Amino acid sequence: MRNINDIDQLQARVQELELQQDAMWTGLKNNVHDQVENLKPANLIKNAFSGITNSIDSETDILKEGAALVSGLVANALLSGSKNKPLKRWITLALFSAATYLVTRYQDEILEAGNKAMQFVTEKVNQFKANRDRKRAEREAEAFADEEDMEDVHEGI
Repeated sequence: MRNINDIDQLQARVQELELQQDAMWTGLKNNVHDQVENLKPANLIKNAFSGITNSIDSETDILKEGAALVSGLVANALLSGSKNKPLKRWITLALFSAATYLVTRYQDEILEAGNKAMQFVTEKVNQFKANRDRKRAEREAEAFADEEDMEDVHEGI
């Protein structure tokens, strides 16, 4: 910390601290804005799927887990009323084996289809945002035109 001996030094230090504080507040506001953007539902979905599709190491694991989940759901749906638990386990195992085979054989095609689906969803979200912004601009333009018309009516009075 520096010793301040006169008013000019004090004013310079105050101005320096104010600039530093402004920079910190701007950074804080930007961080909050980024967090708000990330918490929007469309961005949550987009970030979740982009994290899945961009991972290189765990692609096979994710696909295998998905195959296991699907095979379990299909087996439960087929045998929902069945009391025969060993039969249900064997059918689940058979479905899991078939799903694993399909996933390992067509892994690239599955990932490509997932990427296409994500691109499609992203395009639709962007189209929605563009339409929303266009409609908002049209409403604002109409409101502004209505205000000008109202002013013209009152000028003659």
